[in-house]
Amino acid sequence: MLQLVGFLVIIVTVNGVPVDRDLTSLLDDYNQFVDVLPTDRLFRLANDYYSADTDFIAFLTYLEGREFSVVWQGILGLPAVHDFTKYLANSNVPVYDVINIVAAFIGQPSCFITSDLTASRRGGLKGFVKELFAVLPVVQWKQLYAEKMKNSPAFKEFINKLRGFDYVQIKDFYSSSREFRSFVKLFRDYGIDVGSWQNAVKKMLGWGNIF
Repeated sequence: MLQLVGFLVIIVTVNGVPVDRDLTSLLDDYNQFVDVLPTDRLFRLANDYYSADTDFIAFLTYLEGREFSVVWQGILGLPAVHDFTKYLANSNVPVYDVINIVAAFIGQPSCFITSDLTASRRGGLKGFVKELFAVLPVVQWKQLYAEKMKNSPAFKEFINKLRGFDYVQIKDFYSSSREFRSFVKLFRDYGIDVGSWQNAVKKMLGWGNIF
C-alpha cells in the first residue's frame, strides 16, 4: 500500500527545481493542471480499491510482472518518446522524476493474492476507472485547456508537439509486441472501453488508430 500511496503523492506534487522565470511557462501550466486535482479524493479512491477489490490488486500485480516490463521498456525505448520526454525536461517539466517514480512503483515485489479471494467487493478495475474519471477535474481541465491554448505559447507548443508526435512508432510496437497486445487485451477483458480512449486521443490530437 505504501508504494501505491507514495506513487500518487509524488505524481501530483512533484515540481521542477527553481529556474529562470523566462523558462518556466510550461512548468507553470503543468502545475496549474496539477493544482486542481482533488488529491484527498484520489487517495481515498485508491485506498478503497487497494484494500477491497481483487481485480484491482490483480492488475497492480500484473504491472509488477515481467510481461508488462517488456511493454514499459519498449515504449520508453521508442525514439519518439525519447525526443518528447527530452523536450518536456528541457521545458523544466519533471518528466524524468515522474517516470522514475512509476518505474520504482512497478519494480516492487508482486502482491500475494490467495485463492480464497474470489469475488471483487467493489466494482473491479472497470469500476475503479469509472470512479476515477468521476473524481478527476475534467471540467476545470477543459477550461484550463481552452485558456492555455489562447494565452500560453508554451502550452500551445506542447500540444502541437503532441499532435506532431510520431504515434506510428507506438502502433508498430503494438503490432510487433505480444506483451503490448496482451496488456491492451487485459484492459478489454476487464471491460474497459479502450476504444473510447483511443477515439478521444484521435479527436484531440489527430492521431490515427494504434490498437
